[in-house]
Amino acid sequence: MLKFTVPIGVVCAGFGVFLMLGSHAPADPGFAPRHAVTKKMETITGAWARRVAPPFLVTDVAKKPVSLDDMVAKGPVFLYFIKDGCPCSVDAQPLFNHLRDKFKGKVSFIGVIDADAKKGAKWAKINAMTDPLLGDSKLEVIHAYKATNSAFSTLVLRDGTIQKMWPGYSRDFLLDMNKQICDALGEPVTPFDPLYAPLAKTAGCYFERD
Repeated sequence: MLKFTVPIGVVCAGFGVFLMLGSHAPADPGFAPRHAVTKKMETITGAWARRVAPPFLVTDVAKKPVSLDDMVAKGPVFLYFIKDGCPCSVDAQPLFNHLRDKFKGKVSFIGVIDADAKKGAKWAKINAMTDPLLGDSKLEVIHAYKATNSAFSTLVLRDGTIQKMWPGYSRDFLLDMNKQICDALGEPVTPFDPLYAPLAKTAGCYFERD
């Protein structure tokens, strides 16, 4: 069982800080991502649609066991991947928090970080993350989902299959996440504000491979 340049980093971190302070800064049309989403990333994530999600039973950074089977029994699960030290993971977190707040009580949001429990707990505290966070220092869950970069995310349905996987974040990706979650819940699509999400499709830093 599965247990930058400096200027870009400053920009990414700055976006996250602005949101935490309550600013809804619009997307910057001139923003150029350090790691743009590639065709290969889209092919990898696109291949997951309707496939069974890799199961896991992992202790989170709060030392509580988290089982995908148990979580999907309660409803859809939104799983997203974080790289410790990646500025775009910091930038994306408030957006995932914002999405979670819209569907609170209906969808479980779970983060997976390439760090041990101690580092993961510190990351969660600094980035105002309240979702369960799985410490995946050996990248077992990350590799099982073939997440090549941070900020990848996926929506798992109650039957354990993947509805869709996204290779990063952007305005269009966030709007599609909203649509796919509404569809998964059997609800009409309702508006969602993607806040400062970049117009360009943006991935995070690369995870190490075996």
